[in-house]
Amino acid sequence: MATSIHDLIEGKLSKKLGASFKVYSKQLEGYELDRRMFIQTIELLIEIDERQQFMIEELGVDLITFEDKHFRVIENLFNLLYAPEQMRFIEKYIYDRPSKKKKRTVTLLYNGEDEMKLPFNTPEDLWEIIQTLQS
Repeated sequence: MATSIHDLIEGKLSKKLGASFKVYSKQLEGYELDRRMFIQTIELLIEIDERQQFMIEELGVDLITFEDKHFRVIENLFNLLYAPEQMRFIEKYIYDRPSKKKKRTVTLLYNGEDEMKLPFNTPEDLWEIIQTLQS
């Protein structure tokens, strides 16, 4: 008989702590799932871009010709999901990164009148900017 991961965790913790309790798990959905997937995708795109730069600068190997179609597919999918203004921020974040020591902020016009200054240093910051532009 197979034991579920919940049963294993409950058993181990019950023995260790001497208390009885129930373990539940919750699957991410909606906003939080979208947020995590966006952040993970941005982090992966940055890793790909950094690897590509390393290959060109350190090894003299330019794989852009081979990887270009993959990037176009990714960009097309982003274009289906995000407005042009949002895409400009996504592209700027991925391809125009200053040193990690320099802190960046962006100023957005909220409702066409009020200025909002937002940090622009992490994928989480980018997510917040994208969400602000969406509303």
